[in-house]
This record gives sequence, structure tokens and C-alpha cells, in this order.
Amino acid sequence: MKKRVFVLIIAILMLSSCSISRNSTVKETEITVSSTEKDSAGFQSVTGTLKRLDYSNFIIMQSLGENYFGNLSKFKDGEGMVYDECLVNAKSGETEELSYPTDLPQWSVGSGHSVVMQDRYLYEWKSYTSVFSENELQDVRLTKVDGRTGAVEVVDKTEQLSPFIYLCKINDTEFLSYTVMPTASDKTEYATETAASIYNINGEKREIIREKYENAAEWTNSEGILIERFAVNNGEIYGVGRRRIDGEYKFFMYHYSKDGKLIDTKPLENLENIIGDEQFAEIYLNGDYFAFRTYETLSNYVCRINPTGVETIAEGESGAVQYAVSQDKIYYIESTVDMNTGEVVKTDCPLYEIDTRNGNMREITFEIPIENPYFVSITVLMNGEVILTYCPDGIYDPMKMYQYKVIM
Repeated sequence: MKKRVFVLIIAILMLSSCSISRNSTVKETEITVSSTEKDSAGFQSVTGTLKRLDYSNFIIMQSLGENYFGNLSKFKDGEGMVYDECLVNAKSGETEELSYPTDLPQWSVGSGHSVVMQDRYLYEWKSYTSVFSENELQDVRLTKVDGRTGAVEVVDKTEQLSPFIYLCKINDTEFLSYTVMPTASDKTEYATETAASIYNINGEKREIIREKYENAAEWTNSEGILIERFAVNNGEIYGVGRRRIDGEYKFFMYHYSKDGKLIDTKPLENLENIIGDEQFAEIYLNGDYFAFRTYETLSNYVCRINPTGVETIAEGESGAVQYAVSQDKIYYIESTVDMNTGEVVKTDCPLYEIDTRNGNMREITFEIPIENPYFVSITVLMNGEVILTYCPDGIYDPMKMYQYKVIM
């Protein structure tokens, strides 16, 4: 039987950003719906209220104090859809354009992982190299958006082969920044290094972790520690990765101190049967629960860590199930769209909520107030608001995205 070796791959999400100058208005439509109370696999069924947030082609991505941060979209002849990051006041709908440094070029791609500090500042790494090449260094910069003034500041920058650097919030003054990249080895061609640093809100950093992992197809056991993704749980730093033992891959969770000391290693039994050979795109830990997405099939999973191993609560390929994670809750919802045909096949898709502090679960039922709602996404903002996004008429249209705040 041919042995397989785990190799990290780099997935590129090409995103574009072009300047748009536009004012928007706000209109809120409140819709109250009812449902019949019922027990469903331990979930308490409750009534939900949807509030339409209409900000004229503005898609909410995050909350920063009294403002929303997101993208204004516009279709331009010869250019297609273009986007402009900006702020919109949640009450008045007034738009505030971001103020960029004059020497900052247009960014090309980012990891999609940002953190919000002190309910005001949004930090995110992005690559400013226009062309991606396997052997070309990427110009990657850490920016800070002031959610009150719209000022954008470059906090740090580096050059590396990968355009992706990921962030995890530790507390309101510190966050973890890490990258996973191939590295040189005199033993094998399959070697990976994970490096992690802690930043404070002033941009000062200190490296705390650097782990090297080596593997080869003919090896029975891998060497070193592979951290595929980091996550922060209740202010504590954890890494998750697989290790080859006696020819089989097993998953482990590594608990680190903020000084980078490895405190504990815990096996994640049964995770190999859930994720298989796929690779993590992201991981969120929350109490005894965690959610993750894979690269290869874009599968989403919501799981519980039990004394006997990892248990799947919800899963779905290609966005069939989507999740969103707040400080102490995990939300997930099934898509209205058949992922194979792209057609809307149902509209009775409740929102599920897990309180990770006590394990309480709720099923929030509602009717979607548009015809043939094409489900796009679920988002949880820093202020705790849960946002559901749909397109009408059964068709995905970035110019017709309706966002609703869920009132529970």
C-alpha cells in the first residue's frame, strides 16, 4: 500500500480593492416572525426577529464602536465589480472613507483573519505584491484601521514566501500573529515551520514560538511538531496539528504559555476520521467546542471535544453549512442552496446557537422575508450582532445582497 505524506499547500484567495467615493443611506425594516416551540435534539426552540439593514450596496464585515466596517460595491464598465473598504455609522448611515498612507499600494490578497482591539481598532495582514510566484517574496504588511476616524496605519511589514499571516485575539491589548510555511531540511523535502509572535496594540512584538515539522513518504514516524493552525481559547494559546505515528496520522492539541512554553499536549481522538486527508483553512476554539473549515472541499465543521474524543455536531461541504463564532457562542446554519445545482431548495433553515459556557443550545426559527432567498453568509460582529446575508430571486448577485440582524 502506497504511503501518503502530509504536505501543507498554499491556497490563494484573490481579492481586489479599488477606490469608490459614494454616500449611502440607511433604512431599517423590522420583521417579526413566529414559530412553534419544539424540542429538537436538545435544542430549545425560540422565536426570532429579523431587522433589515439597508446601507446601499454596503456589506457589513465588522463592528467598530458606533460604526460598521465593510465594503461598498459598485459595478464599473470594463472593470467589473469593484470594492471600497469604508466605515458606515450604524445609526445615521453616514459614510466615512478610509484614509490610507500616500505610499501604500493596492493590496492583492489577505488571509481573511482580522482582530478587533478595544472595540475600535481592526488589525489585518495583507499582501501588496501584485503577482504571486512560488519563489517570489511577498510584501506583507500589518495594517490598523481606526474605527472612529477612518485612519489606516501600517504597523509592521515583512517579506516572506507566503502571502498569508493569521491573527488571533488574546485579550484587548494583545494578539497572536503566526504563519505556516515550507522550510529547509537536510532530512527530507517535506518540512514545515510555524512561527508565532505576540503583538500589543502599539505594534511592539516578541516571537514566542517556532516549531519545525519533518516528514517523508517512506517514514513511519514524523519528526517535530506541526502546528497547522493556532487558536485562542479564554485567553490561552493552543495549536492544532497532526503527527505521523506508526504510519498513521493522529491529531494533537498543544497548549502554550504566552512565553512560548509548551504546557500540555492532548490527543484529539477521532479527529482523523472527521477531517481525513484535508487541511485546515481555519480553526476556532471556544470552551469544549471548536469549529473549523477545510481547504480542499471548503467543508465546515462544528465539533465538541469529549473525554473520549471529538464529536461532530454539524458539518457540510462547499458552504452547505456555515458557522460564526463569538466570544462565548457558536452559531451555525444550513444553506438554502443545493451546492450541487446552485438552486434554492428550501427556506426553513433555522439558526442554531451553542452557548459554550454551559452547553445550552437554541434553535432560532424564522421566515425569510424575500422570495427564493439565496443564502450567502453568516457573520458575528464584535458587538455580538448576528448578521445573515441573502440574495433575492434565487440568484447570487453581489449587487443585491440583503443583510438582516437576528434579534433573539
